[in-house]
Amino acid sequence: MKKSLTKGYGYKPTKAEQKLLEVLLNPNSIGKSVTAMCREAGVSTKVYYTGVKKEGFNDLVRDVSIELIKGKIAHVINATYENALEPKGFQDRKMILAMANAYTDKVEHEGSFEIDIKVDWADDDD
Repeated sequence: MKKSLTKGYGYKPTKAEQKLLEVLLNPNSIGKSVTAMCREAGVSTKVYYTGVKKEGFNDLVRDVSIELIKGKIAHVINATYENALEPKGFQDRKMILAMANAYTDKVEHEGSFEIDIKVDWADDDD
């Protein structure tokens, strides 16, 4: 992991936590056990369990994860566009867009507006 990735955050991870962060932030780690991730990072499981008890460590993992997602948001938008007409699910992209504050289910509106629709068509029943 580049040192600049965690620079600017209030929490400075230990060298062992830094190694663990590299694994935790890797999308290929999703679904792996704590033991497997710690083994991959070359740290003991104690590093993981001690780290997750620290508010600063958890905040760092969350904040850096969100920044990484925001950095890939263009890819998510492109994938959404490319698959828009496909019968595939979209909840994964919806979740990522929401995490990056680029999606909302609700649109709030104050005030009023009028809708004036005129339809001209021939009635075929005549």
